[in-house]
Amino acid sequence: MHNAPHDLRDYILDELTSAQQGEVETWLAGSPSGRAELERLRLTFGALRSLPDEEPPRRIAFVSDKIFEPSPWARFLRWFHVEGPRFALGSAAVLAVLFAGLWATEPRVTATADGWTLAFGNEAPATAPVPSTPAPVVDEAAIQARIDAAVAADREQMRAELAQSFGAMIDERARKTEAKFSSQLEGTREDLGSSLYLINTKYEQLMKDLSETKFARAE
Repeated sequence: MHNAPHDLRDYILDELTSAQQGEVETWLAGSPSGRAELERLRLTFGALRSLPDEEPPRRIAFVSDKIFEPSPWARFLRWFHVEGPRFALGSAAVLAVLFAGLWATEPRVTATADGWTLAFGNEAPATAPVPSTPAPVVDEAAIQARIDAAVAADREQMRAELAQSFGAMIDERARKTEAKFSSQLEGTREDLGSSLYLINTKYEQLMKDLSETKFARAE
């Protein structure tokens, strides 16, 4: 590659333009060392192309991996954050299937004299017939008589309460009227006494005036 106008590796990989390739070929025609270098590079690239393609390792282990390995508690937290939702989703799906199966089979628990019986399906388990008991006879006349007696007692109690209330109200009004009349009568008596006193005073004054008149005439 001494004094080569362009990189010989680009020439081998066909990454040069036509003009650049022409310059390199012109230079190679007059440079034996350049041709030797070009041949060496071609052998190297050919050997590399003959090797099988291998995928690079996904993870390269180092000696310090065990030192920086997360603790069990950190691994549990990472599992809870990453795998927890998946686990919860799977559990919910299992419970949904379980409840759907129970709903489809319709389990029933029946209590009998011999114990408990668990049955599945739409058919109910056979049970012993229960003997029918006659309905009790209702004495309608007696019930009606009790109702009438209760109504009559309520009416009598209501009448007694009303009579007591009216009697108390009448007595209260009578007391108020009597007090009012007594007050008015006392006022009338006082007015009458004042009037009689005034009349008596005027009468005495009149008699006194008459006596003085008679005495004056006698003189």
